[in-house]
Amino acid sequence: MWLDLHNLTGIITMAWLLLVATTGAINTLHGPVSTSVRTAMSDEIRRRVAMTRAGRMDEVDRPGSIEAAIAAARGKVPAARVMSLLFPNAEISPSNHYVVLMKDGQMMTQELFYAVLIDAHTGGVSDVFEPTGVTKALLIAEPLHFPTTFPGLAPKLVWAFFDIVTIMVLVSGLYLWASKPGGRIQRKRSAK
Repeated sequence: MWLDLHNLTGIITMAWLLLVATTGAINTLHGPVSTSVRTAMSDEIRRRVAMTRAGRMDEVDRPGSIEAAIAAARGKVPAARVMSLLFPNAEISPSNHYVVLMKDGQMMTQELFYAVLIDAHTGGVSDVFEPTGVTKALLIAEPLHFPTTFPGLAPKLVWAFFDIVTIMVLVSGLYLWASKPGGRIQRKRSAK
């Protein structure tokens, strides 16, 4: 019976353990990758705007409406929520563009971020920068590894259930190993 229970719970928890181990390994890269992504995004924003708007890099005296810039950004990335807005001539924004920084609003992809360039002259969207495939994998791994990022009690109960089942697999495996023929428990019984 112990062997059957051990095998069944081991099969159930194998996928869980692989998910937690993989996302944990991916999370170790989160810090360096997020720093390099921010730097690369800022460089790419400047490079693209310089290429596409070379004739209109003049500074904007009176930029357009902030509300219109945010509305244009929401129109391009409707599922995302606005995190911040950079005015023209800010640290990473070009001299004639707003940069609207947004995060995804979905539960599984809540760590994904977007930068939307809004032309301060016209109020139109010039470009949308989104994470690459590798960056998406890194940002999605964090909420999968930590249950506290999900709202509500249900995900935390699922994590607790699988943690308890994993502990049961370990304990039953140790018991089976120790009680196998010729094992420590068998030798102690025969000695009595």
